[in-house]
Amino acid sequence: MIKVQCWLVLAICLLLQACTTTSSSKPLSLDENLQSILNYKESLDPNHPDQLENIFYVPNYFKEEIKDRFGHMSRFKAARKMAHWLIKKDGYGLVYDVHTNLKPSDAILERRGNCLSFTLLLIELGEVLDIPIRPNQVDLPDTWGNNGSEDLVFYRHVNGILKNQRETQILDLAIQDYNFAYPQRVITKSQAAALLFSNKGVDGLKEDNFEKAFHYLKLAISHFPNNPDMWVNLGAAYKAQGQRKLAEQSFLQAFRMRDRNNLAASNLERLYRSQGQNAKANRFAKKAERARKRNPYYQYQVALKQFSDSEYDQSLK
Repeated sequence: MIKVQCWLVLAICLLLQACTTTSSSKPLSLDENLQSILNYKESLDPNHPDQLENIFYVPNYFKEEIKDRFGHMSRFKAARKMAHWLIKKDGYGLVYDVHTNLKPSDAILERRGNCLSFTLLLIELGEVLDIPIRPNQVDLPDTWGNNGSEDLVFYRHVNGILKNQRETQILDLAIQDYNFAYPQRVITKSQAAALLFSNKGVDGLKEDNFEKAFHYLKLAISHFPNNPDMWVNLGAAYKAQGQRKLAEQSFLQAFRMRDRNNLAASNLERLYRSQGQNAKANRFAKKAERARKRNPYYQYQVALKQFSDSEYDQSLK
């Protein structure tokens, strides 16, 4: 069964090998680094392609088609019909592709996208019809993957929501896998864009393209600074480059925001353990244990290590 894994959020990277980089410029202090991350979006050129107006851009010809097709309908009917038309084979034919992280204009051009691409497109098209479709962040039950490598990923989800006092309508690329009982919250348009940036940053990390990874992860945080998942992503990138102090800072930021964040705790425990700081590591070990026990990919990596060390009984367990 195909799970809804539309927003690839969290590269835990517990087992990535560190590599070091050198720089001729004077490194920022921890406080300066933190402030530079929070202000990162302000450093972009006004015409930068990652400015929000460029991310949400939809070509005029497509807006006009949407107006012609759905502009005469009531809000809820128009939103429902538009969402169906976008994905129907005899409509626009937008194909679901979990591995794409496309902004609306690219999703239109390529006729494909994941749930985030679909939601960002719906938000912008809703504005064309004066329909207030909002991005809705959904916490799926724990779903793990490892993408065929040693880095581990954790999935969350996003869809569109339209509400009034009497009715709530969910607009979802895979509505059959959605459940109203899942923890969820309406977020802002800027925060929705941050989810796209975070995805692109994780892509950069998986590609070993650290320039891309750091650009998009910092941009994501500057638009959504109270999202702990994004700080864990950034910490994973710092750790992969051997910048352990900055990795620690990022993981701690995530942990402070949500002290039950097992993923941040797990990263902190491994980081401290690798540095021989066992007292600190032990503090986070119990908090991380729950996440590890329910993570089959972590257990698999441990088993591989034990097997290579000829610890066959432990490996089998």
